[in-house]
Amino acid sequence: MDDYIDVSPSNGLPLIPDGSNFTISVWFKTRHIIGEKQGIYGKYTGDGGPFTYYIELNNNVIKIGIGNSSNVAERGLSTLIQTNTWYHV
Repeated sequence: MDDYIDVSPSNGLPLIPDGSNFTISVWFKTRHIIGEKQGIYGKYTGDGGPFTYYIELNNNVIKIGIGNSSNVAERGLSTLIQTNTWYHV
């Protein structure tokens, strides 16, 4: 079973204005680690949008990014992810 939640833009979480504090926290488990990005959580504004944030699995490393459409700061976490194990980020 491939479970996920898709929040449509009309009912979606609001974008956080620049300079505001916020926290994103997720629990996740993966059955497969593939050689491409696997989104865990994210809000993307698209071309020219003011704000983007995401948590993704890239190979077996968690990456967290925040920024706008032209400048995103991204960090990789040091924990290597294993399949069939729950993680809290």
